[in-house]
Amino acid sequence: QYMSHAKVFVLCSRWEGLPTVLIEALACGANVISTNCPSGPAEILENGRWGTLIPVEDDDSLAKSLIDSLTSSPQDFSSAPWSRFCSSKSIDQYDKLLESLDVI
Repeated sequence: QYMSHAKVFVLCSRWEGLPTVLIEALACGANVISTNCPSGPAEILENGRWGTLIPVEDDDSLAKSLIDSLTSSPQDFSSAPWSRFCSSKSIDQYDKLLESLDVI
């Protein structure tokens, strides 16, 4: 509910597993800023294609990115960067894997 009204979403982690909150922020149309911490943000944001990646614990980069994001227009998400994480996509990938293993 709140995220759908956000212009910017910031994730300032030192490390992550799979930060699904970035996928949710993209789906809500927010500009995303994330630390480029191990395991997750760079993969989800496709190395900065879908959001800004900043160094971990770099306050100056965070401040600059926030100002830039708040003063720029929203990102165009017409190609749905989060679509590769949809359940239907995952099911299709599992089906293809099982077929390739001759399980189904």
